[in-house]
Amino acid sequence: MRQLACVAGVCACALGFGLIGEVNAERYRAVLMTDFLSDKNDSDGFDFMSITGGEIIFNVQDVLTFEDNIENQGGSLTIYTGAIFESFTLFSSNGNVEVVSQLTHSAEAEVTLWDRNKTDLVFDNQHHLDVDMIQYDGMDIELEVQTDEGDPNHENLFTAGTPGPNVPNAILLPLFSNVTERDALTNDSTVSFYSDGTTYAEGSAYFLMSSLELVEVPEPASLMLLGLGSLAIFGRKRLI
Repeated sequence: MRQLACVAGVCACALGFGLIGEVNAERYRAVLMTDFLSDKNDSDGFDFMSITGGEIIFNVQDVLTFEDNIENQGGSLTIYTGAIFESFTLFSSNGNVEVVSQLTHSAEAEVTLWDRNKTDLVFDNQHHLDVDMIQYDGMDIELEVQTDEGDPNHENLFTAGTPGPNVPNAILLPLFSNVTERDALTNDSTVSFYSDGTTYAEGSAYFLMSSLELVEVPEPASLMLLGLGSLAIFGRKRLI
């Protein structure tokens, strides 16, 4: 427990320093319901089948950086950078686990806007908005929102530019506080997590988002004070 407190303090300090000078960002929080679970190793210390839900927090810069635009399945797939996963907590009957801190690198993510036109689908056109971790380190986190042609919010997920780039909205993602609101805005709102056992336990988990909302971005000074406070308490306990 003391080691965890120390690590949390260091992380809070580092995040506070890292946010200084950063571009203003939207901070999202999604609450997750389990959809499908698969455990690949019974002896690696974590049972994926014990997952009961989750929570993911990620940041998206107000101005994304354009990287590429690719023709894909009759439409444009446009890639931007400027997002990062802050935390991803798996709720488990055996105790909650935060997995982003297991990485050996920052959980930077790319934002993909895909205007998908494929005639063999039930709907000829789909819009996909993905936030996907860039650097693979035996672990992958992907958040996806999808709409189908004919959905009330289909044209509002982003501005389709096929054959040119697709353009994100000022507020990147549709916001909802419950499943009813979610289903009115999207056809699919999911988070997937996969780990091959290199960095963390081996298995996968797929979730449906029950809510997706903007939350306040902590001020860097507050984060650093929190981190320093945690370290001070940890040090004091060791002296007692």
